[in-house]
Amino acid sequence: MTPLEDDDSFEANGSNQYTSPMISKLSTREVEVLNLIAWEQSNKQIASTLYISEHTVKSHRKNIMHKLEVLNAAGLVRRGIELGYIALQRAS
Repeated sequence: MTPLEDDDSFEANGSNQYTSPMISKLSTREVEVLNLIAWEQSNKQIASTLYISEHTVKSHRKNIMHKLEVLNAAGLVRRGIELGYIALQRAS
């Protein structure tokens, strides 16, 4: 099962998965935001796509960074791929 197949929250389960108990589950919305970050969308674009405010996008980004224990967007993408949260191909 991939993280995108679950409805409520996701556990890390990628092929290069981390086993750190410190890494928390991401919510469905956080995974959506993480994937849009990986596809190079700005906070403004993410807000428009998801029909939320830019402030909410920034809050999600901050929470994701904390949960995945990273310091910047590059770390978000790297860890998201490692944990199987990021789809490397866009859904059609």
